[in-house]
Amino acid sequence: MTTLLRPHTSTLLRLIVELKGAGMATNLVFLEVIGERDPRTLVAELEELEELGLVAFAAASEQWTPTFAGLTVGLSLPAYDPAEVLLDDDDECAA
Repeated sequence: MTTLLRPHTSTLLRLIVELKGAGMATNLVFLEVIGERDPRTLVAELEELEELGLVAFAAASEQWTPTFAGLTVGLSLPAYDPAEVLLDDDDECAA
């Protein structure tokens, strides 16, 4: 299975995997605060992950959960680092 993720989306997947593994919440508000993301960007990234079949939304608990494929991909990514500065594509080109 080859899945190409944008850098921001891959860090979000890893964050969801780590939070679920620790038994913590993965709702929109928590992901927005912990992941330090703009709400619109967060929703777009979650939709991308859902379209790829890497996460699913549990409506009853309002939580995002990694699928088996999401766990496989997410666990192979580097650990989530909240101190890491996330650059936009334009910022990466300018650097």
